[in-house]
Amino acid sequence: MSDISKAETQRFSQEYNPGEGAVSLQSRGANAVSRIKDEMRNNFLPVLVGSIALSFLAGYLICRQREAQRRDQWAETLFRQLKDWLTEHGRKAAAPVQEGLEYARSAAKRASHMGGRYGRQLNPFLREPRRRFLGIV
Repeated sequence: MSDISKAETQRFSQEYNPGEGAVSLQSRGANAVSRIKDEMRNNFLPVLVGSIALSFLAGYLICRQREAQRRDQWAETLFRQLKDWLTEHGRKAAAPVQEGLEYARSAAKRASHMGGRYGRQLNPFLREPRRRFLGIV
């Protein structure tokens, strides 16, 4: 029984003795720190490669986002300038197109009249009957 009490008193004195307890805590802390340093040395290369890959991925995604923003801004600027140009020069730009349409219309009208005249010259006996309203006029 005295052996059990001696063991308990030694354990009690080690736990509550400030001088010896501090040394044991320091030694345990030093062991934990050295163990963490050893683990970090073993894991340093994978952590370094992972952080580099993560930073490249983040940079790539940020670059793509900025490029998309620049494209949108460029398209907005282009359409705004196009709208402003059409507002200023729209009628001037449409005038040649309108003149071309007028020329095509008059050319088609001339061609239809000439076709009718040539048709009457080739067959003088065929005449269109006059149109009458209800056969009276």
